[in-house]
Amino acid sequence: LKDSEVVINCLGSTGLSDNLDICSRGTEVILRVMKKLKIKRILTCSSLGVGDSYDQCSYMTRLVIWGILSKAIADKDIQENMIKKSGLDFII
Repeated sequence: LKDSEVVINCLGSTGLSDNLDICSRGTEVILRVMKKLKIKRILTCSSLGVGDSYDQCSYMTRLVIWGILSKAIADKDIQENMIKKSGLDFII
């Protein structure tokens, strides 16, 4: 990341693996390195169903989130909150 102006974060999981905190743990490392290297911008790919977007989901999508992806979506929610509180310029 040295000499970078922006970081693009596309961490994710299927929601079916043992690594259901990969987004939050990985983003924690990314943010720490960004601050150390004085990189001020991060773009992060998140997911439909995280945060305010849950209200925009169809009934079927909500069932999938609730039944299969709830832990992965919860991890993405933690990730988004970490980024919002980081003090960095961000796009999610």
